[in-house]
Amino acid sequence: MKRVDSFLICLELETGGIIVGWMYNLISLISIVFFILVATEIGNDTLADETLKSFGVQDAERMEKDPRNSLRIG
Repeated sequence: MKRVDSFLICLELETGGIIVGWMYNLISLISIVFFILVATEIGNDTLADETLKSFGVQDAERMEKDPRNSLRIG
């Protein structure tokens, strides 16, 4: 009887380990997908324009094309 009890305890611990492993894999997968979504959104120009507007730049394209804002070397 003692051998059966120890087997059930080992089986329960192993099942718990499998569940924790699957949860870890699921959380890792969700974080990778979230990172990819954030990275593609950062590359989006509309988000960059909105960020510049929040800092007080009204027209990011006009500011970029203005020759007074270009870097002068020399």
